[in-house]
Amino acid sequence: MRLSALAVALTLSAPLVTAPLAGCASRSEHADEGASPAGPGASDRAATAAIVDGKKITLGELDKGIEEQLAGARATYEMAVFEARKGALEAKIDELVVAAEAKKRNVTVEALVAQEVTARIPELGEEELKTFYEQYKSQMDGAGFEDMKDQIRSYLSKERQKTRERSFYNDLRKASGVKIVLDAPRTKVEAKGPTRGPADAKVTIVVFSDFECPFCVRSIPTLEQVEKTWPKDVKVVFRNYPLPFHEAARPAAEAASCAGEQGHFWELHDHFFHGGDLDLAKARGVLTAIAGFDVARYDTCLSSGRGAEIVRADQAAAEKVSVDGTPAFFINGIRLSGARPFEDFETVINSELSR
Repeated sequence: MRLSALAVALTLSAPLVTAPLAGCASRSEHADEGASPAGPGASDRAATAAIVDGKKITLGELDKGIEEQLAGARATYEMAVFEARKGALEAKIDELVVAAEAKKRNVTVEALVAQEVTARIPELGEEELKTFYEQYKSQMDGAGFEDMKDQIRSYLSKERQKTRERSFYNDLRKASGVKIVLDAPRTKVEAKGPTRGPADAKVTIVVFSDFECPFCVRSIPTLEQVEKTWPKDVKVVFRNYPLPFHEAARPAAEAASCAGEQGHFWELHDHFFHGGDLDLAKARGVLTAIAGFDVARYDTCLSSGRGAEIVRADQAAAEKVSVDGTPAFFINGIRLSGARPFEDFETVINSELSR
C-alpha cells in the first residue's frame, strides 16, 4: 500500500512527471476511429467493400458523409507514426553525439556519462526529502517520513539524473550542430475563442480543456511558463471540451463563456483552475467584483443558452480534429496530448520560431 501511495504522490508531482500522454480520456462517440486508420486501398474510392444482390458497395460510397471521421482517424494515425519516429530519432541522435564526444576524449561512453552526468548530480539533503514528503503527505497512505524516505530519495535521484543527462546531451547536440528536419503532421484548427498574447504572434497554441480535469489543472503552470518565456511570440487560445463524466465541467465552461461575452473569460478561467472551486455562485461573486461588469447580461447569457452554444461549438471543433481527451494542444497545428512538460512545448515552439 505504501509503495502504491508513493506512486500516486509522484504521479501528482507536476514539475517531476514527464509522462507525455497523461490526460483525461473522453468517452468519445468516435473513440475507435484512431484504432483502424485508412489501410491499403483506402484511397481507391472505386474499390469494392461488399456485394449485395449483385450490387457493389464501394469505398467511395462508404466515405460519403464520414469525411470528418476519416480525417480524424488519419490524423491520429499520422501523429502516432510521427511520435514513434521522433522517439527513435531522438534516441539515435543522443547515441551518435555521445559516442562522438567519447571518441574525441578517448574514453568509453560509460566513462563519459559517469564523468559528465553521474558525478555532477548533487546529493539530496534531508530537508529536500522532508519537503517532498510534506507536500504529498496526504497521499502517502499514512506512512511516516522514515518509512518513505528511501523511496523518495530513489525517485528524486533518478529525476535529477535524467535532468542532468538531458542537459548534457543537449549541450552535445548544440556543439555538433544537430538540425532536426523531421516535421510533425499538422492539423488545421480554428483559433477561435478567448486569447492571451499578441494578435500577430508567430506561434498560436489552441488548447481544448476541461475545468474539472486534473491533468488540465497540471498543465496551467506549464502554459503560464510558456507565456512568460515568449510574451511577444506566443498566443494561447482556449476552447472548451468538458468531458461527459465531469458533471461540474460543462456548467463551468458555460459560465466562463458567458463571462467572455464581456471580455472577462480569463478571470473565471484563473478562478476555476487556480482555486479548484467550480461552484457557480462563487464564480458569479468573482464577476460581480469586477468594475463595470453587467451581471444581468451574464445571467441572461446563461439562462438563454448562449453559453451552452459556445461550448457545443467548441466540442464540435474538437471532435472534428479527433480530440478524445484533455488537455489537447495544437501548436501551429502540431498536436500535443496530455499534461506535457515545459520542455515538450519548448522544443516545438523553438522549432516554429526558427522556420
